[in-house]
Amino acid sequence: MNSLSYSLQSRKQVALVLYLFGLILMAISMSSSNFGMSVSQIIIGVAWLIQGDYKDRLLSIKHHKSIWVFWIIYAIHIIGCFYSTDLQYAMNDLRGKVPLFIFPFLILTMPVLTKRQYHLILQFFVAGVIVSSIISFFVWLRIIPAKIRDTRDISIFISHIRLSLMVVLAIFISSYFAFLSKYYLKKIGWTAAAIWLIIFLFILESLTGLFIMCVILFVLAGIQLVRSKKYIPLSLMFLLAACTIVWSSFYFINQMNALGNCNENESPPTEKYTPNGNLYQHVQSYKGCENGNRLGWYINWNELRKSWNERSKFSFDSLDNRKQPLPYTLIRYLTSKNLHKDSAGVYALSNDDLKAVEQGIANCTHVDMNGLQLRFVEIAYELNQYKKTGNASGFSIAQRIEYNKGSWNILKHHLLFGVGTGDNKIAFENYYNTTNSKLGQQWRLRSHNQYMAIAVSFGMVGLALFIFALLYPVIKLNAHRHFIFLVFFTISLLSFFNEDTLETQAGITFFIFFYAVILWGYLRKV
Repeated sequence: MNSLSYSLQSRKQVALVLYLFGLILMAISMSSSNFGMSVSQIIIGVAWLIQGDYKDRLLSIKHHKSIWVFWIIYAIHIIGCFYSTDLQYAMNDLRGKVPLFIFPFLILTMPVLTKRQYHLILQFFVAGVIVSSIISFFVWLRIIPAKIRDTRDISIFISHIRLSLMVVLAIFISSYFAFLSKYYLKKIGWTAAAIWLIIFLFILESLTGLFIMCVILFVLAGIQLVRSKKYIPLSLMFLLAACTIVWSSFYFINQMNALGNCNENESPPTEKYTPNGNLYQHVQSYKGCENGNRLGWYINWNELRKSWNERSKFSFDSLDNRKQPLPYTLIRYLTSKNLHKDSAGVYALSNDDLKAVEQGIANCTHVDMNGLQLRFVEIAYELNQYKKTGNASGFSIAQRIEYNKGSWNILKHHLLFGVGTGDNKIAFENYYNTTNSKLGQQWRLRSHNQYMAIAVSFGMVGLALFIFALLYPVIKLNAHRHFIFLVFFTISLLSFFNEDTLETQAGITFFIFFYAVILWGYLRKV
């Protein structure tokens, strides 16, 4: 009998070690390796099987109402299959979202994590993000070779937006441990980690990540101001976050106003010939302006091609380093310097000007801007062009506007229950075709907004159930009072406005890992 008891105890210890190892491996690999995430999930599944006591663990689920409510998210996807016409797409969608059902189940039916184990998982997550950030930094320095269009492409493992969200979470986790640590060396180490990750967030030039970080600082400082008497430091943090958001807004508005400072109704110039006696084109349809100068005036394509190819190793009929058509970058740059788009204009450019054009910088005033300023300018230009032409193709922010327009249009016709799990793609294709959308075929995608993606598939009823299923477990387990969960959950809810996070495997893994591990792995009552 003692031998049997010892054997069961040993098996449970092995299962717990495997379980903890699987969670740590998933935390480390989340920012860098899909293979590591897949292996870690297998390890957690094996640990669950080794644990034994299947009947007791399965029966324990009935006492946890929060997980049943959360499973509503998966249930509405199953129900949505019954009124879908594209069942193959629906089945693929259900398979992709299986972690939303399986992972909480595995976590809830395994032993509760101790505080030490929970902290260990968080620390390894930060370590994984730091390693990923260092590799990306070396890519940025060109020490690690990689094909990158701009700085945001230095994230070679996962989407730069997804990495930025993990970096923001890692910053707050590092700050949390720096605050908790009693030893100065640990405080210094965690503080250094947080500082490095903040610097890397600026290197990554992720406006989404920086915006979310500022919003979280703003929210946390506001909450603590109400709860605490430490008014001065908290007020400073509150003001810093607020000022950053306000400054960014004003800077962006100024960039938009600068682009609009041009008379687009002026008559074409009367000058007809280049200094070489060739005929100019004055293209009225080119509505853009650079520094108040019309883009479409004084163009001779033959002279541009010949003189550019004489001065640069980049072919005129190629792409610049940002994968933009080089001729368009060149005429924008020449326009910004108030030079004619002919051989005289190209030869008036300095060697530094040539390098700027090759790098994809389209305006001479942008040469000395840092990456974030350029990103603001880029967005302003995209929106300005979208406003004038109505074509969002290739413009990330403008495309999101088009996707939201499409989502609202589809939702209006399927308000209560949506189009179903499988007909999301069909609905968008029909919308683009019936509205004669100017979006190119490669840009005709679905919602880039998780809330709208749910609403299109399952209507306002489905969206209400989705939000309820997300919030109920949080309130039930008082997770909103837990610092790390509050930060993670705020990051997730804000990112849902900009990304359809739960429509990709990496996004689902990031979300369900922290949601399930904190709620049912650590905070739940046994």
